[in-house]
Amino acid sequence: MSFVHLLLFLTQTIVVEQGDTLLFMAGDRRLDTMTLGVTTQTLDNGGSVTRTLSARVSPDRKLYFVHEECLYSQPESVFTRITLYTADRKTILTETRAGLRRIAFAITKFHGRSLILGTVNKDFSRPRLELLRPGRAARVLIAEDVWPKIAQYELSPSLRYIVLHARRPVGTRLMDFVYERDLGSGQSWEYEFPICLTCRRSTIAIRVDDQGRVETVYKNEHRIFNKSGEMTDLHLETEP
Repeated sequence: MSFVHLLLFLTQTIVVEQGDTLLFMAGDRRLDTMTLGVTTQTLDNGGSVTRTLSARVSPDRKLYFVHEECLYSQPESVFTRITLYTADRKTILTETRAGLRRIAFAITKFHGRSLILGTVNKDFSRPRLELLRPGRAARVLIAEDVWPKIAQYELSPSLRYIVLHARRPVGTRLMDFVYERDLGSGQSWEYEFPICLTCRRSTIAIRVDDQGRVETVYKNEHRIFNKSGEMTDLHLETEP
């Protein structure tokens, strides 16, 4: 490492997530900290507000966002806000939701340096996914009328494809589906998983590449799908 690169490394601020604390670092030097978690405050009207702060850090540790959720008891209501920052704590963008919609921390995350915003109804139904980038209009990836529940999702590196582990009622049970959407053409397919993962309190791992190839992993079962939704492989992989 050259002296110039070493100097940049030692002076460049990064953010590190450590439990319920964010650490702001320059090399080995700690510049500041931010504590996350839950606090409750009594209000003048006799009610209370429970405030939850959560955060995620980008893979390169140069960006982070803070998700704030405030639950009010009187009258019963919810307010949510997400703020995206650089590691040196400069605000890039802020989004808020209140009333009928809320920002869902569970399905809001980074994809590289891009932010995927997940919003839901107050009862956590009708999820919507949007791609947020500073200076650009929000891009809808999944509209709120597509799936009643999203357990998890992944995007291909180039943002061409998105794959969901989604849930929908089938009869009296909430069944699990794999759903892929080509964000360029708008074409999509879905596959009903043969096992009720919700019933077993289990989940699957999902991956998608830039050719639209999807892989799902449940325990040691690997399923491979092409971009048309055809299962091209099903095999078992055992631990070495």
